[in-house]
Amino acid sequence: MEIVELAGMNRQELRAFIDEVPSIWEKKSGVFDRGMNPLLRNFGEKGNLLFGVHVYSIGSQGVAVILTEHDNDTNRATMRIHMTALVGLGGPSEWVHGEKKLRDAIDECKEETLAVVRAQYSGDLGWRGLSFKCPSCGASYFVSRRLVDSEGKTRCQNCNRIVSAVAE
Repeated sequence: MEIVELAGMNRQELRAFIDEVPSIWEKKSGVFDRGMNPLLRNFGEKGNLLFGVHVYSIGSQGVAVILTEHDNDTNRATMRIHMTALVGLGGPSEWVHGEKKLRDAIDECKEETLAVVRAQYSGDLGWRGLSFKCPSCGASYFVSRRLVDSEGKTRCQNCNRIVSAVAE
């Protein structure tokens, strides 16, 4: 089990942040890694605490369970990451490498993702804000800002090459 602490985040931002976890995984994974597909996302409240259970499949590789807890008084959230590998000789087992990989990806991207979430709720962010044309295959796409790195680069959805995204 890995734990990620998120400070200074309200409940609405936490819910939006959880929606971005598959994008964070995809952004930090390799080309041939499987994506995260949400199977269950559920929140419940008790007093000033918000609890969440989020279950994702990772291709046929494994299952990720993220347990969230948010304290409204302190605006702190805790994410507990549990992953189970479904492949291997011994059958299902704890996927320690996957847990660390997801924790590191969330730690690395949390400030950037939180800024995007806050901009989204303030109305400053147009989701069709970035476009690119691949010089290799000629494909043109609109891409959300969360899939663009700090240098303005993204992957072509057609040929998987790294290209520059241009703000519109």
